[in-house]
Amino acid sequence: MRDPIDELLDEAFIAAVLDDLVPKISESIMTMSLVPDSKDIDVKFCVELGVSIMLDKPIVALVGKGIEVPPKLAKILDAQIEYLDSDTPQDLQAKFMPILAEFGVLPNQPKENHE
Repeated sequence: MRDPIDELLDEAFIAAVLDDLVPKISESIMTMSLVPDSKDIDVKFCVELGVSIMLDKPIVALVGKGIEVPPKLAKILDAQIEYLDSDTPQDLQAKFMPILAEFGVLPNQPKENHE
């Protein structure tokens, strides 16, 4: 039996996911995404999250002050960074650097095993 959602999926969307998004995430060391408010379903976020999970990529969530991370999402995150609208570029860098080092993104940093 065919899934009715398959008929609704636009072929251009499927091609964009398979031909663009999947290779980009495949080649990445980790994924880093802004977490939307859980009241708003963000399709792009959902698709990127699903592809990241299926490719077994570490997932880093950027969470704005006041945004509640759903408990099931929190369980799969490898790291979470809270940011404020008032953060300066230096503030954000200070928050990102330990995470980047942890995943071996910085030069001369061994990648830790996250299994």
